[in-house]
Amino acid sequence: MNKETYCILMAGGAALDFWPISTEDRPKQFLKINYEGKSLLRVNFEILSKICKISNIFVVSNKKYLTYITEILPELSPHQILLEPIRRNTATCICYASFRIQAINPNANILISSSDNLIVDFDKFNKTIDDSLRFIEKEDELVCLGIKPDRVDTKFGYIQKSSHIQTNIFEVKTFTEKPEAELAKIFVESEEFLWNSGLIVCSLNKIQKALRTHLPELFSIFESDISVYNTDMEQDFIDRVYPECHNISIESGILEKMDRILVIEAQIGWTDIENWNSLYNYLKKDKDYNAKWGNSDVYYSNSKNCLVLSENNKPIIIKDMQNTVVLDTDNALVICNRNSSSFVKEIRKTKNKMESNIY
Repeated sequence: MNKETYCILMAGGAALDFWPISTEDRPKQFLKINYEGKSLLRVNFEILSKICKISNIFVVSNKKYLTYITEILPELSPHQILLEPIRRNTATCICYASFRIQAINPNANILISSSDNLIVDFDKFNKTIDDSLRFIEKEDELVCLGIKPDRVDTKFGYIQKSSHIQTNIFEVKTFTEKPEAELAKIFVESEEFLWNSGLIVCSLNKIQKALRTHLPELFSIFESDISVYNTDMEQDFIDRVYPECHNISIESGILEKMDRILVIEAQIGWTDIENWNSLYNYLKKDKDYNAKWGNSDVYYSNSKNCLVLSENNKPIIIKDMQNTVVLDTDNALVICNRNSSSFVKEIRKTKNKMESNIY
């Protein structure tokens, strides 16, 4: 059987964690995050292109982002961009993509990835994925990539390891989504838990069996007309059925319900650029641990541990500040403590209700 590898790259989330830098019209996956001026989507695409043929990569995203995707990934043919009419979370996204791949190669193996990942050690990543693919060729298992925590962090999901299977591979005991700080501290100190990277390796048959078993209503929607996939009729079908789908993540829809899942402890230099602090941790810093994103010239005086994100080409001066974030866009100026991302998220959610200044 031809079990060629295919990649599902999910890029349709609103991802407004960097508001006002990121917006509904331009979520963070389309921002030029890394040192070479590449977007998160571009970076992840290039990582996946080392795993499988470019023609085997499928990007799933919202229709409204088609222009961004075609500009950032000109290598893709139109049929490699799967367009969702509305957001229905990762389980729906993966279910849709699985049927497209099934129409091309029902014996495929797949790698599922989000467009939020940043991976520093490409060689170790490639080896980890290669090891995972070889493992699932022998054992038809679903394998998650887990990352050993280097700090207490409440913004990641956690995977609890159980029985040891072989080198760096364990059975999964529990999944916990974004625990409170006290619980996250217990997790990290126990050394039994890994961060959930969101990267999954399995056979197409394995993920479809899990979808059919644990999300039968969702699966039946996409199975209702399998003749449309990879044809000119597919988009009309997807536009019609997507509103019927539940909004549910792959973790709560499938992973938390399966009897057996494996996790590989991966040392790949992984991070999820989820908020300002994770971006700060990733960016290069000066001798006083100040970092910046954007093209503005930033001048620091007696300031430490600061982060400046600016889309305006103007000088920015930071004096006598510590642990401060400055976000400067045409739409808003935000200055706050680096740990106040939750505050700004609340402002973003309610900004349309506010009449004037925020004090």
